[in-house]
Amino acid sequence: MNAPRLYTYYRSGAAHRVRIGLALKGVSYDSVPVHLVRNGGEHLLPSYRAINPQSRVPALQLSDGAIMAQSPAILEYLEETIPAPPLLPTDPLEPAQVRRVAAIIGCDIHPLNNVGPLNELRRCGWSDAQVSAWISKWITHEPSFRSKWLKVCCHQQRTRRRLVHYAQRPTASKKSSTEAGTSPQQG
Repeated sequence: MNAPRLYTYYRSGAAHRVRIGLALKGVSYDSVPVHLVRNGGEHLLPSYRAINPQSRVPALQLSDGAIMAQSPAILEYLEETIPAPPLLPTDPLEPAQVRRVAAIIGCDIHPLNNVGPLNELRRCGWSDAQVSAWISKWITHEPSFRSKWLKVCCHQQRTRRRLVHYAQRPTASKKSSTEAGTSPQQG
């Protein structure tokens, strides 16, 4: 294997962040789609669990066979092994702000709007309208914070903060209408 393999799902915000990071770093890769809804979720199959026992996307398999998972770890690996162009700003305070926004999305927003929790809400009898309201609540709460967040994310330099923010934006508008698995698979 020459190019790394990215195990990805077209609607995963975490996988989207890695795809953007790879593109910004100029890394060519082979995309291996892992559909999270079709047939009960391809990420739960033994063949994918052998790649990532956590059964999540993304996973990046390097040319030497090493496998990494979790978008923050993959992005940090890319930053450390391919320093230019940088994903993080050079000012000492700004990388902390980038990591702050990344942590808010990765720890506070994304887990509550992921396939597993949303399917659990449906199993508990929630309607699609209730699930959509849940998604919207956690992505759009605290308007004053959201306004400050957008200012942080609109920095001119290509940075991880923009990458993380951009990858999360489509989630709220697309999740409720396509979670049932009716969308075509995309790589």
